[in-house]
Amino acid sequence: MKNFFFTLFVAFMINGAVNAQVFIIERGSATTLAFDNIKSAVDALQDNDKLYLPPGNIDLSSYKWERLNPSTGLMDVVLDKAVVLNKKVSVYGGGYESENATRFINGTVVVNKGASNSILTGIYFNQLSLDTLSNAYFSRCKIENTNGLALTVGTCLNNTFYECVLNKLAFENKQINFTKCLIKSTNTYWLNLSNSTLKNCIILGSIVPYRGSNGDCRYFSATFYNNIFQVSTTTITQEVDMSNDGVYDCVFKNNLWIGGHPKIMNNNTHIDEIINQSYANTFVNGDSYDYHLQPTSAGKNAGTDG
Repeated sequence: MKNFFFTLFVAFMINGAVNAQVFIIERGSATTLAFDNIKSAVDALQDNDKLYLPPGNIDLSSYKWERLNPSTGLMDVVLDKAVVLNKKVSVYGGGYESENATRFINGTVVVNKGASNSILTGIYFNQLSLDTLSNAYFSRCKIENTNGLALTVGTCLNNTFYECVLNKLAFENKQINFTKCLIKSTNTYWLNLSNSTLKNCIILGSIVPYRGSNGDCRYFSATFYNNIFQVSTTTITQEVDMSNDGVYDCVFKNNLWIGGHPKIMNNNTHIDEIINQSYANTFVNGDSYDYHLQPTSAGKNAGTDG
């Protein structure tokens, strides 16, 4: 460990001197490795490594996700402007909004099946794609997906997002867990979100899944509790219609609904819901992204889990 911190200190001193990014891998207690670009660092990862990302923008525009084509013996480009995380690792960034923020830009970070059980924290993702990933843990990350790339490829199981900001996503997950997240669901298609849990989250916009031509965009047997659903900023009585079998057999408990209320249907259960609250009397300043509750809000100190 002492050797690691010495290497880390030297690496970042060099970084400051030459204005270059340094990516550090800690492998066990005796080995540390330093790289000058993200692709080399990711390609060198082994299971149980720790990867420390530098502050600043990590530009993916010059990288390609390639894999061997057994028929031709050549490397095929699977996705341009991308890096692929395929080992069980822990990845640490400097946060997504601070002056030391770590930001992946101009490309996609793909986290695939080989990276199941990984931990990623303190990172801004311009675009993120999960490929058949299970049991991964994302904390204090921001997932922008500015070009609308779906969050998932294949079926992902039991992944967790904790204190994350999520925008413009499409989920094809089962048993996904959101805790203390800000979810901008006006830009979100919720797909097959079954047996999942959302708690202590703020959801801006509709929670009703978008149903395309295939008709299978839905979620069922999910649990929603201690959340704030912002249905409308201008009215207080809008009804949220969960028709088309889009939402069914779900439990909604102790949620606060701004601008409206859920329609009781599809065998959903609603317990101790706080409905028809006004936007103006709920957040301190939602227009400026201050989502603390006002002292007089009906939701103040109303959480059931402390």
